[in-house]
Amino acid sequence: MKFYRFLKSIGLSVWQGLLKNEYIAGFISRHEKTASFLKRRSNRQTFWGLSATLLGLTFLYVLFIFLGLIEDFITSAPIVAIDERLNNLLLLFRSDYYINIFLWITNLGRAQIIVSLMIILSLIFWLFKKKTYLIGAWLSLIGSSSLSALSKLAFHRDRPLFPVYTETNFSFPSGHATVAVAVFGFIAYFLFKNTKRIIFRIFIILGALLVIAAVGFSRIYLGVHYLSDVLAGYLLGLLWLILGISLTEWQLDRQESEKSLIVKVINYKIKIATVILLLLELGFFIYTAANYHPVKSALATTSPVIINSILNLPTNFNLPKYSETIVARQQEPLSFMILSRDDQTFIGAMAKAGWLLADPINDESLRQVYKAAIFKFSYPRAPMTPSFWNGETHTFGFEKSTAENSVRQRNHARFWKTNLKSEDGKIIYVGTASLDTNLKWGVTHKIAPDIDTERERLFQDLQAAQKVQDFKKEIFVKPTLGKNFTGDEFFTDGNIYVIILK
Repeated sequence: MKFYRFLKSIGLSVWQGLLKNEYIAGFISRHEKTASFLKRRSNRQTFWGLSATLLGLTFLYVLFIFLGLIEDFITSAPIVAIDERLNNLLLLFRSDYYINIFLWITNLGRAQIIVSLMIILSLIFWLFKKKTYLIGAWLSLIGSSSLSALSKLAFHRDRPLFPVYTETNFSFPSGHATVAVAVFGFIAYFLFKNTKRIIFRIFIILGALLVIAAVGFSRIYLGVHYLSDVLAGYLLGLLWLILGISLTEWQLDRQESEKSLIVKVINYKIKIATVILLLLELGFFIYTAANYHPVKSALATTSPVIINSILNLPTNFNLPKYSETIVARQQEPLSFMILSRDDQTFIGAMAKAGWLLADPINDESLRQVYKAAIFKFSYPRAPMTPSFWNGETHTFGFEKSTAENSVRQRNHARFWKTNLKSEDGKIIYVGTASLDTNLKWGVTHKIAPDIDTERERLFQDLQAAQKVQDFKKEIFVKPTLGKNFTGDEFFTDGNIYVIILK
Protein backbone atom coordinates (compact mmCIF):
# COMPACT_ATOMS: atom_id res chain seq x y z
CA MET A 1 0.00 0.00 0.00
CA LYS A 2 3.05 2.24 -0.26
CA PHE A 3 1.91 3.18 -3.75
CA TYR A 4 -1.46 4.33 -2.39
CA ARG A 5 0.25 6.52 0.23
CA PHE A 6 2.55 7.86 -2.48
CA LEU A 7 -0.43 8.89 -4.64
CA LYS A 8 -2.17 10.44 -1.64
CA SER A 9 0.96 12.47 -0.85
CA ILE A 10 1.13 13.72 -4.45
CA GLY A 11 -2.56 14.65 -4.37
CA LEU A 12 -2.15 16.65 -1.17
CA SER A 13 0.90 18.41 -2.55
CA VAL A 14 -0.95 19.37 -5.75
CA TRP A 15 -3.94 20.62 -3.72
CA GLN A 16 -1.76 22.74 -1.45
CA GLY A 17 0.07 24.10 -4.48
CA LEU A 18 -3.21 25.11 -6.12
CA LEU A 19 -4.35 26.93 -2.99
CA LYS A 20 -1.12 28.95 -3.02
CA ASN A 21 -1.54 29.86 -6.70
CA GLU A 22 -2.01 33.65 -6.98
CA TYR A 23 -4.95 33.40 -9.41
CA ILE A 24 -6.82 30.89 -7.27
CA ALA A 25 -6.01 32.82 -4.11
CA GLY A 26 -7.30 35.98 -5.80
CA PHE A 27 -10.52 34.24 -6.87
CA ILE A 28 -11.09 33.03 -3.29
CA SER A 29 -10.59 36.53 -1.89
CA ARG A 30 -13.05 38.01 -4.41
CA HIS A 31 -15.72 35.32 -3.83
CA GLU A 32 -15.59 34.69 -0.13
CA LYS A 33 -19.16 33.36 0.17
CA THR A 34 -18.67 30.86 -2.67
CA ALA A 35 -15.29 29.81 -1.29
CA SER A 36 -16.78 29.41 2.19
CA PHE A 37 -19.64 27.31 0.81
CA LEU A 38 -17.23 25.06 -1.10
CA LYS A 39 -15.03 24.76 1.97
CA ARG A 40 -17.99 23.60 4.07
CA ARG A 41 -18.99 21.14 1.34
CA SER A 42 -15.48 19.63 1.35
CA ASN A 43 -15.08 19.45 5.13
CA ARG A 44 -14.10 15.88 6.03
CA GLN A 45 -14.61 16.37 9.77
CA THR A 46 -18.42 16.45 9.70
CA PHE A 47 -21.14 14.48 7.91
CA TRP A 48 -22.66 17.65 6.45
CA GLY A 49 -19.38 18.35 4.67
CA LEU A 50 -17.73 16.10 2.10
CA SER A 51 -19.75 12.98 3.04
CA ALA A 52 -23.15 14.64 2.49
CA THR A 53 -21.90 16.32 -0.70
CA LEU A 54 -20.68 13.08 -2.30
CA LEU A 55 -23.69 11.06 -1.18
CA GLY A 56 -26.10 13.76 -2.39
CA LEU A 57 -24.45 14.10 -5.79
CA THR A 58 -24.31 10.32 -6.21
CA PHE A 59 -27.99 10.01 -5.28
CA LEU A 60 -29.00 12.66 -7.83
CA TYR A 61 -26.85 11.06 -10.53
CA VAL A 62 -28.32 7.59 -9.95
CA LEU A 63 -31.83 9.06 -9.77
CA PHE A 64 -31.46 10.72 -13.18
CA ILE A 65 -30.14 7.48 -14.70
CA PHE A 66 -33.07 5.58 -13.17
CA LEU A 67 -35.59 8.09 -14.54
CA GLY A 68 -33.87 7.92 -17.94
CA LEU A 69 -34.17 4.13 -17.95
CA ILE A 70 -37.88 4.42 -17.12
CA GLU A 71 -38.29 6.85 -20.04
CA ASP A 72 -36.46 4.40 -22.33
CA PHE A 73 -38.77 1.61 -21.18
CA ILE A 74 -41.92 3.68 -21.75
CA THR A 75 -40.81 4.94 -25.18
CA SER A 76 -39.50 1.52 -26.32
CA ALA A 77 -35.95 2.80 -26.77
CA PRO A 78 -33.10 0.48 -27.94
CA ILE A 79 -32.79 -1.08 -24.46
CA VAL A 80 -36.22 -2.69 -24.98
CA ALA A 81 -35.09 -4.14 -28.33
CA ILE A 82 -32.01 -5.55 -26.62
CA ASP A 83 -34.21 -7.07 -23.88
CA GLU A 84 -36.05 -9.43 -26.18
CA ARG A 85 -33.04 -10.41 -28.26
CA LEU A 86 -30.81 -11.04 -25.24
CA ASN A 87 -33.41 -13.33 -23.68
CA ASN A 88 -33.78 -15.22 -26.96
CA LEU A 89 -30.00 -15.46 -27.25
CA LEU A 90 -29.63 -16.96 -23.77
CA LEU A 91 -32.14 -19.66 -24.72
CA LEU A 92 -29.36 -21.16 -26.84
CA PHE A 93 -27.15 -21.55 -23.77
CA ARG A 94 -29.70 -23.08 -21.43
CA SER A 95 -28.98 -26.51 -19.99
CA ASP A 96 -30.14 -28.40 -16.92
CA TYR A 97 -26.66 -28.06 -15.42
CA TYR A 98 -26.55 -24.25 -15.64
CA ILE A 99 -30.23 -23.90 -14.73
CA ASN A 100 -29.53 -25.70 -11.43
CA ILE A 101 -26.53 -23.45 -10.74
CA PHE A 102 -28.47 -20.25 -11.38
CA LEU A 103 -31.45 -21.47 -9.35
CA TRP A 104 -29.07 -21.63 -6.37
CA ILE A 105 -27.68 -18.18 -7.14
CA THR A 106 -31.12 -16.62 -7.61
CA ASN A 107 -32.04 -17.86 -4.12
CA LEU A 108 -29.72 -15.19 -2.73
CA GLY A 109 -32.36 -12.65 -3.69
CA ARG A 110 -35.44 -14.50 -2.43
CA ALA A 111 -37.43 -12.98 0.43
CA GLN A 112 -36.74 -15.86 2.86
CA ILE A 113 -32.97 -15.58 2.47
CA ILE A 114 -32.87 -11.78 2.49
CA VAL A 115 -35.02 -11.44 5.64
CA SER A 116 -33.12 -14.18 7.50
CA LEU A 117 -29.81 -12.61 6.46
CA MET A 118 -30.96 -9.22 7.74
CA ILE A 119 -31.98 -10.75 11.08
CA ILE A 120 -28.56 -12.41 11.42
CA LEU A 121 -26.89 -9.16 10.40
CA SER A 122 -28.87 -7.25 13.01
CA LEU A 123 -27.80 -9.69 15.73
CA ILE A 124 -24.16 -9.31 14.66
CA PHE A 125 -24.48 -5.51 14.81
CA TRP A 126 -25.88 -5.87 18.31
CA LEU A 127 -23.11 -8.27 19.41
CA PHE A 128 -20.37 -5.94 18.17
CA LYS A 129 -22.07 -2.87 19.61
CA LYS A 130 -22.70 -1.48 16.14
CA LYS A 131 -26.40 -0.81 16.65
CA THR A 132 -26.10 2.48 14.79
CA TYR A 133 -26.01 0.50 11.52
CA LEU A 134 -29.37 -1.18 12.20
CA ILE A 135 -31.73 1.56 11.08
CA GLY A 136 -29.79 2.29 7.89
CA ALA A 137 -29.67 -1.40 6.94
CA TRP A 138 -33.40 -1.95 7.44
CA LEU A 139 -34.23 1.35 5.72
CA SER A 140 -32.25 0.21 2.69
CA LEU A 141 -34.10 -3.13 2.55
CA ILE A 142 -37.63 -2.03 3.38
CA GLY A 143 -37.53 1.10 1.25
CA SER A 144 -36.10 -0.64 -1.82
CA SER A 145 -38.34 -3.71 -1.67
CA SER A 146 -41.48 -1.62 -1.06
CA LEU A 147 -40.80 0.76 -3.95
CA SER A 148 -39.90 -2.20 -6.18
CA ALA A 149 -43.28 -3.82 -5.46
CA LEU A 150 -45.12 -0.55 -6.13
CA SER A 151 -43.18 -0.03 -9.36
CA LYS A 152 -44.22 -3.47 -10.62
CA LEU A 153 -47.86 -2.52 -10.13
CA ALA A 154 -47.31 0.87 -11.76
CA PHE A 155 -45.55 -0.36 -14.90
CA HIS A 156 -47.46 -3.64 -15.33
CA ARG A 157 -44.82 -5.24 -17.54
CA ASP A 158 -45.35 -8.87 -18.49
CA ARG A 159 -42.62 -11.44 -17.92
CA PRO A 160 -40.52 -12.78 -20.82
CA LEU A 161 -42.10 -15.44 -23.04
CA PHE A 162 -39.80 -18.37 -22.31
CA PRO A 163 -39.02 -18.50 -18.56
CA VAL A 164 -37.62 -21.58 -16.88
CA TYR A 165 -40.35 -21.31 -14.26
CA THR A 166 -43.44 -19.20 -13.70
CA GLU A 167 -43.42 -15.99 -11.65
CA THR A 168 -46.81 -14.58 -10.67
CA ASN A 169 -46.05 -10.86 -10.34
CA PHE A 170 -44.95 -8.29 -12.91
CA SER A 171 -41.47 -7.89 -14.33
CA PHE A 172 -40.25 -4.26 -14.09
CA PRO A 173 -38.11 -3.73 -12.04
CA SER A 174 -36.43 -6.91 -10.75
CA GLY A 175 -37.06 -7.31 -7.03
CA HIS A 176 -34.14 -9.75 -6.69
CA ALA A 177 -31.72 -7.23 -8.24
CA THR A 178 -33.12 -4.44 -6.08
CA VAL A 179 -32.67 -6.17 -2.73
CA ALA A 180 -29.31 -7.65 -3.79
CA VAL A 181 -27.88 -4.13 -4.14
CA ALA A 182 -29.66 -2.84 -1.01
CA VAL A 183 -28.60 -5.69 1.30
CA PHE A 184 -25.27 -6.96 -0.04
CA GLY A 185 -24.27 -3.37 -0.79
CA PHE A 186 -24.94 -2.41 2.84
CA ILE A 187 -22.99 -5.42 4.11
CA ALA A 188 -20.06 -4.35 1.92
CA TYR A 189 -20.37 -0.79 3.28
CA PHE A 190 -20.27 -2.06 6.88
CA LEU A 191 -17.25 -4.28 6.27
CA PHE A 192 -15.50 -1.51 4.32
CA LYS A 193 -16.02 0.97 7.15
CA ASN A 194 -14.70 -1.46 9.74
CA THR A 195 -11.63 -2.68 7.86
CA LYS A 196 -8.27 -0.93 7.85
CA ARG A 197 -6.29 -2.65 5.11
CA ILE A 198 -6.78 -1.44 1.53
CA ILE A 199 -6.42 -4.92 0.04
CA PHE A 200 -9.28 -6.22 2.20
CA ARG A 201 -11.41 -3.26 1.18
CA ILE A 202 -10.78 -4.05 -2.48
CA PHE A 203 -11.81 -7.69 -1.97
CA ILE A 204 -14.95 -6.57 -0.12
CA ILE A 205 -16.01 -4.33 -3.01
CA LEU A 206 -15.21 -6.96 -5.65
CA GLY A 207 -17.01 -9.66 -3.66
CA ALA A 208 -20.15 -7.56 -3.30
CA LEU A 209 -20.13 -6.64 -7.00
CA LEU A 210 -19.71 -10.31 -7.95
CA VAL A 211 -22.67 -11.43 -5.82
CA ILE A 212 -24.90 -8.61 -7.07
CA ALA A 213 -23.96 -9.25 -10.71
CA ALA A 214 -24.53 -13.00 -10.32
CA VAL A 215 -28.01 -12.52 -8.84
CA GLY A 216 -28.98 -10.13 -11.63
CA PHE A 217 -27.63 -12.37 -14.40
CA SER A 218 -29.39 -15.39 -12.90
CA ARG A 219 -32.73 -13.61 -13.37
CA ILE A 220 -32.01 -13.01 -17.06
CA TYR A 221 -30.59 -16.51 -17.66
CA LEU A 222 -33.63 -18.14 -16.08
CA GLY A 223 -35.83 -16.06 -18.35
CA VAL A 224 -37.88 -14.44 -15.58
CA HIS A 225 -36.61 -10.90 -16.21
CA TYR A 226 -35.35 -8.70 -19.00
CA LEU A 227 -32.03 -6.85 -18.91
CA SER A 228 -33.78 -3.50 -18.33
CA ASP A 229 -35.68 -5.03 -15.37
CA VAL A 230 -32.39 -5.96 -13.72
CA LEU A 231 -30.73 -2.60 -14.48
CA ALA A 232 -33.74 -0.76 -13.07
CA GLY A 233 -33.60 -2.98 -9.97
CA TYR A 234 -29.91 -2.22 -9.50
CA LEU A 235 -30.53 1.53 -9.73
CA LEU A 236 -33.54 1.44 -7.41
CA GLY A 237 -31.61 -0.62 -4.86
CA LEU A 238 -28.66 1.76 -5.14
CA LEU A 239 -30.87 4.77 -4.42
CA TRP A 240 -32.09 3.23 -1.17
CA LEU A 241 -28.61 1.98 -0.33
CA ILE A 242 -27.35 5.58 -0.56
CA LEU A 243 -30.18 6.71 1.72
CA GLY A 244 -29.37 3.93 4.21
CA ILE A 245 -25.67 4.82 4.19
CA SER A 246 -26.48 8.54 4.53
CA LEU A 247 -28.65 7.91 7.59
CA THR A 248 -25.94 5.73 9.13
CA GLU A 249 -23.19 8.24 8.44
CA TRP A 250 -25.30 11.01 10.00
CA GLN A 251 -25.89 8.91 13.12
CA LEU A 252 -22.21 7.99 13.34
CA ASP A 253 -21.33 11.66 13.09
CA ARG A 254 -23.61 12.35 16.07
CA GLN A 255 -22.19 9.42 18.02
CA GLU A 256 -18.46 9.78 17.49
CA SER A 257 -17.67 6.86 19.74
CA GLU A 258 -19.25 4.39 17.27
CA LYS A 259 -17.04 5.52 14.40
CA SER A 260 -14.11 3.52 15.76
CA LEU A 261 -13.15 0.24 14.17
CA ILE A 262 -14.34 -3.07 15.63
CA VAL A 263 -12.70 -3.38 19.03
CA LYS A 264 -9.50 -5.35 18.87
CA VAL A 265 -10.17 -7.25 22.07
CA ILE A 266 -13.25 -9.28 21.24
CA ASN A 267 -14.71 -11.64 23.78
CA TYR A 268 -14.36 -15.24 22.54
CA LYS A 269 -18.07 -15.75 23.28
CA ILE A 270 -18.88 -13.05 20.75
CA LYS A 271 -16.67 -14.76 18.18
CA ILE A 272 -18.35 -18.12 18.77
CA ALA A 273 -21.81 -16.56 18.65
CA THR A 274 -20.99 -14.81 15.35
CA VAL A 275 -19.71 -18.01 13.77
CA ILE A 276 -22.80 -19.90 14.91
CA LEU A 277 -25.10 -17.23 13.48
CA LEU A 278 -23.31 -17.28 10.13
CA LEU A 279 -23.38 -21.09 10.01
CA LEU A 280 -27.10 -21.06 10.77
CA GLU A 281 -27.69 -18.64 7.90
CA LEU A 282 -25.55 -20.77 5.58
CA GLY A 283 -27.44 -23.90 6.58
CA PHE A 284 -30.77 -22.17 6.03
CA PHE A 285 -29.65 -21.01 2.58
CA ILE A 286 -28.50 -24.52 1.60
CA TYR A 287 -31.73 -26.07 2.87
CA THR A 288 -33.89 -23.49 1.09
CA ALA A 289 -31.98 -23.71 -2.20
CA ALA A 290 -31.90 -27.53 -2.18
CA ASN A 291 -35.66 -27.65 -1.67
CA TYR A 292 -36.51 -24.91 -4.16
CA HIS A 293 -38.36 -26.55 -7.04
CA PRO A 294 -40.40 -23.86 -8.82
CA VAL A 295 -43.15 -24.84 -11.23
CA LYS A 296 -41.67 -25.09 -14.71
CA SER A 297 -43.22 -22.84 -17.30
CA ALA A 298 -44.98 -24.22 -20.37
CA LEU A 299 -43.55 -23.03 -23.68
CA ALA A 300 -45.55 -20.26 -25.31
CA THR A 301 -47.07 -21.10 -28.69
CA THR A 302 -48.54 -18.95 -31.45
CA SER A 303 -51.26 -19.88 -33.92
CA PRO A 304 -50.04 -20.27 -37.53
CA VAL A 305 -50.95 -17.67 -40.14
CA ILE A 306 -52.20 -19.22 -43.40
CA ILE A 307 -50.83 -17.72 -46.63
CA ASN A 308 -52.87 -18.15 -49.80
CA SER A 309 -50.67 -17.08 -52.70
CA ILE A 310 -47.27 -18.52 -51.79
CA LEU A 311 -45.22 -17.47 -54.81
CA ASN A 312 -46.48 -13.90 -54.38
CA LEU A 313 -45.51 -13.90 -50.69
CA PRO A 314 -42.46 -11.57 -51.01
CA THR A 315 -44.67 -8.79 -52.38
CA ASN A 316 -47.02 -8.94 -49.37
CA PHE A 317 -44.49 -9.88 -46.70
CA ASN A 318 -45.42 -7.99 -43.51
CA LEU A 319 -42.61 -9.24 -41.28
CA PRO A 320 -39.06 -7.77 -41.12
CA LYS A 321 -37.17 -8.10 -44.40
CA TYR A 322 -33.72 -7.92 -42.84
CA SER A 323 -31.82 -9.89 -40.24
CA GLU A 324 -30.85 -7.89 -37.15
CA THR A 325 -28.13 -7.39 -34.57
CA ILE A 326 -28.81 -7.74 -30.85
CA VAL A 327 -29.50 -3.98 -30.72
CA ALA A 328 -32.02 -4.32 -33.61
CA ARG A 329 -29.73 -2.73 -36.21
CA GLN A 330 -30.48 -3.89 -39.75
CA GLN A 331 -28.14 -6.48 -41.30
CA GLU A 332 -28.35 -8.65 -44.43
CA PRO A 333 -31.75 -8.85 -46.15
CA LEU A 334 -33.49 -12.21 -46.35
CA SER A 335 -32.47 -14.15 -49.44
CA PHE A 336 -34.67 -17.26 -49.05
CA MET A 337 -38.24 -18.25 -48.27
CA ILE A 338 -38.40 -22.03 -48.22
CA LEU A 339 -41.60 -24.05 -47.84
CA SER A 340 -41.32 -27.52 -46.33
CA ARG A 341 -43.71 -30.06 -44.83
CA ASP A 342 -41.84 -30.11 -41.51
CA ASP A 343 -38.44 -29.59 -39.88
CA GLN A 344 -37.20 -33.09 -40.72
CA THR A 345 -38.02 -32.71 -44.42
CA PHE A 346 -36.28 -29.33 -44.51
CA ILE A 347 -33.14 -30.60 -42.73
CA GLY A 348 -33.09 -33.71 -44.93
CA ALA A 349 -33.31 -31.65 -48.12
CA MET A 350 -30.43 -29.43 -46.98
CA ALA A 351 -28.34 -32.48 -46.09
CA LYS A 352 -29.02 -34.00 -49.52
CA ALA A 353 -27.79 -30.73 -51.03
CA GLY A 354 -24.56 -31.00 -49.01
CA TRP A 355 -25.45 -28.56 -46.25
CA LEU A 356 -25.13 -30.06 -42.76
CA LEU A 357 -27.06 -28.92 -39.69
CA ALA A 358 -24.72 -27.06 -37.32
CA ASP A 359 -24.32 -28.30 -33.75
CA PRO A 360 -26.02 -26.30 -31.00
CA ILE A 361 -23.85 -23.97 -28.93
CA ASN A 362 -22.74 -25.66 -25.71
CA ASP A 363 -19.55 -26.30 -23.73
CA GLU A 364 -18.52 -29.32 -25.80
CA SER A 365 -19.18 -27.76 -29.22
CA LEU A 366 -17.30 -24.59 -28.25
CA ARG A 367 -14.31 -26.65 -27.09
CA GLN A 368 -14.42 -28.54 -30.37
CA VAL A 369 -14.56 -25.42 -32.53
CA TYR A 370 -11.59 -23.80 -30.75
CA LYS A 371 -9.55 -27.01 -31.03
CA ALA A 372 -10.44 -27.22 -34.72
CA ALA A 373 -9.43 -23.59 -35.28
CA ILE A 374 -6.11 -23.92 -33.41
CA PHE A 375 -5.04 -27.29 -34.80
CA LYS A 376 -6.69 -26.74 -38.20
CA PHE A 377 -8.72 -29.93 -38.43
CA SER A 378 -12.18 -30.35 -39.89
CA TYR A 379 -15.36 -29.77 -37.91
CA PRO A 380 -18.18 -29.83 -40.54
CA ARG A 381 -20.94 -29.18 -37.97
CA ALA A 382 -19.28 -26.36 -36.03
CA PRO A 383 -21.76 -24.08 -34.20
CA MET A 384 -22.60 -20.67 -35.63
CA THR A 385 -22.61 -17.20 -34.11
CA PRO A 386 -26.27 -16.38 -33.37
CA SER A 387 -28.07 -13.90 -35.61
CA PHE A 388 -31.50 -12.34 -35.15
CA TRP A 389 -34.63 -11.87 -37.23
CA ASN A 390 -37.92 -10.54 -35.88
CA GLY A 391 -36.29 -10.51 -32.44
CA GLU A 392 -35.45 -14.24 -32.48
CA THR A 393 -32.20 -16.15 -32.89
CA HIS A 394 -31.94 -18.37 -35.94
CA THR A 395 -33.69 -21.73 -35.62
CA PHE A 396 -31.35 -23.70 -37.88
CA GLY A 397 -27.78 -23.15 -39.01
CA PHE A 398 -26.46 -25.04 -42.04
CA GLU A 399 -22.93 -25.20 -43.35
CA LYS A 400 -21.00 -26.64 -46.25
CA SER A 401 -17.25 -27.13 -46.21
CA THR A 402 -15.03 -25.33 -48.71
CA ALA A 403 -11.86 -26.68 -50.31
CA GLU A 404 -9.94 -25.58 -47.21
CA ASN A 405 -12.14 -27.90 -45.09
CA SER A 406 -11.72 -26.00 -41.80
CA VAL A 407 -13.82 -24.02 -39.34
CA ARG A 408 -12.04 -20.87 -40.45
CA GLN A 409 -13.65 -20.96 -43.89
CA ARG A 410 -17.10 -22.37 -44.70
CA ASN A 411 -20.33 -21.70 -46.54
CA HIS A 412 -23.10 -21.10 -44.08
CA ALA A 413 -26.81 -20.27 -43.98
CA ARG A 414 -29.11 -19.31 -41.14
CA PHE A 415 -32.85 -20.00 -41.20
CA TRP A 416 -35.73 -18.94 -38.97
CA LYS A 417 -38.90 -20.99 -38.63
CA THR A 418 -41.89 -18.65 -38.95
CA ASN A 419 -45.52 -19.05 -37.89
CA LEU A 420 -46.56 -18.73 -41.56
CA LYS A 421 -48.03 -21.74 -43.37
CA SER A 422 -49.30 -22.44 -46.86
CA GLU A 423 -52.83 -23.63 -47.49
CA ASP A 424 -51.57 -27.20 -47.82
CA GLY A 425 -49.87 -27.00 -44.41
CA LYS A 426 -46.25 -26.37 -45.43
CA ILE A 427 -44.15 -24.32 -43.01
CA ILE A 428 -42.34 -21.22 -44.25
CA TYR A 429 -38.68 -20.78 -43.29
CA VAL A 430 -36.78 -17.56 -44.05
CA GLY A 431 -33.01 -17.30 -44.23
CA THR A 432 -29.75 -15.70 -45.27
CA ALA A 433 -26.52 -17.15 -46.63
CA SER A 434 -22.89 -16.00 -46.70
CA LEU A 435 -19.31 -17.25 -46.91
CA ASP A 436 -17.05 -17.27 -43.83
CA THR A 437 -13.53 -16.39 -44.94
CA ASN A 438 -11.66 -16.42 -41.62
CA LEU A 439 -12.00 -16.22 -37.86
CA LYS A 440 -12.47 -12.78 -36.34
CA TRP A 441 -11.65 -11.90 -32.71
CA GLY A 442 -11.59 -15.64 -31.95
CA VAL A 443 -15.38 -15.76 -31.45
CA THR A 444 -16.97 -15.14 -34.86
CA HIS A 445 -16.17 -15.09 -38.57
CA LYS A 446 -15.40 -12.53 -41.23
CA ILE A 447 -17.74 -12.85 -44.22
CA ALA A 448 -17.15 -12.31 -47.93
CA PRO A 449 -18.99 -9.18 -49.09
CA ASP A 450 -20.71 -10.81 -52.11
CA ILE A 451 -23.59 -12.56 -50.33
CA ASP A 452 -25.48 -13.04 -53.62
CA THR A 453 -22.93 -15.67 -54.70
CA GLU A 454 -23.78 -17.71 -51.59
CA ARG A 455 -27.50 -17.33 -52.27
CA GLU A 456 -27.01 -18.74 -55.77
CA ARG A 457 -24.75 -21.54 -54.47
CA LEU A 458 -27.36 -22.78 -52.01
CA PHE A 459 -30.15 -22.61 -54.60
CA GLN A 460 -28.07 -24.53 -57.16
CA ASP A 461 -27.20 -27.17 -54.55
CA LEU A 462 -30.90 -27.73 -53.76
CA GLN A 463 -31.70 -27.98 -57.47
CA ALA A 464 -28.82 -30.40 -58.09
CA ALA A 465 -30.14 -32.57 -55.24
CA GLN A 466 -33.55 -32.57 -57.01
CA LYS A 467 -35.30 -31.23 -53.90
CA VAL A 468 -36.98 -28.20 -55.54
CA GLN A 469 -40.61 -28.70 -56.53
CA ASP A 470 -41.19 -25.08 -57.61
CA PHE A 471 -39.45 -21.75 -57.19
CA LYS A 472 -39.57 -18.06 -57.96
CA LYS A 473 -36.88 -15.38 -57.86
CA GLU A 474 -37.81 -11.72 -57.56
CA ILE A 475 -36.80 -8.35 -56.14
CA PHE A 476 -37.42 -8.29 -52.37
CA VAL A 477 -35.57 -5.14 -51.28
CA LYS A 478 -33.63 -2.41 -53.04
CA PRO A 479 -29.99 -3.18 -53.90
CA THR A 480 -28.23 -2.87 -50.57
CA LEU A 481 -24.74 -2.03 -49.35
CA GLY A 482 -24.40 -2.56 -45.62
CA LYS A 483 -22.53 -4.03 -42.66
CA ASN A 484 -23.22 -6.98 -40.39
CA PHE A 485 -22.97 -6.93 -36.57
CA THR A 486 -19.16 -7.22 -36.59
CA GLY A 487 -18.71 -4.47 -39.16
CA ASP A 488 -18.07 -6.67 -42.22
CA GLU A 489 -19.35 -5.03 -45.40
CA PHE A 490 -21.73 -6.83 -47.77
CA PHE A 491 -23.63 -6.01 -50.97
CA THR A 492 -26.64 -7.58 -52.64
CA ASP A 493 -28.97 -6.97 -55.57
CA GLY A 494 -31.93 -7.48 -53.20
CA ASN A 495 -33.35 -10.62 -54.86
CA ILE A 496 -34.97 -13.46 -52.93
CA TYR A 497 -35.79 -17.08 -53.77
CA VAL A 498 -39.17 -18.55 -52.86
CA ILE A 499 -38.63 -22.32 -52.95
CA ILE A 500 -41.16 -25.09 -52.45
CA LEU A 501 -39.41 -28.29 -51.44
CA LYS A 502 -40.55 -31.69 -52.61
